[in-house]
Amino acid sequence: MELYSNMDSNVLPAANLTAMFSTPQERAAWRTRIHKPLSEAEFDAAARELYAWQVEHCEPLRRLAKARGRLPGAIDSWRDIPAVPQRLFKEAMLYCHGEDEPPAAVYHTSGTTTGVPGRQHLRQVDIYNATV
Repeated sequence: MELYSNMDSNVLPAANLTAMFSTPQERAAWRTRIHKPLSEAEFDAAARELYAWQVEHCEPLRRLAKARGRLPGAIDSWRDIPAVPQRLFKEAMLYCHGEDEPPAAVYHTSGTTTGVPGRQHLRQVDIYNATV
């Protein structure tokens, strides 16, 4: 798939990205993978793999990536992944799992700056909790 043409062999091919995070075993493997000291190359591979999966499954992120010229196949490093503007958390549902799998949790910001709270939709909280 062209979207992933520039990604190295340390990153899962697109065919595997569709099922990523779907089962408890895949989620446990991801937590194990990131919950240890990582070399620069390991972190880069994990970050780019996750970014490719998110862009594939989340239309607002895909639009952001396209607008910034930062689709997964066009980046050379995790440092090239665009930051998500805080207003996007207020204006769009940033969720990668579709309507068939509703979020298990939705975290809201206070909204004190603009009066409109931002939202973070999570399918599960296990990976989120493992990283904070």
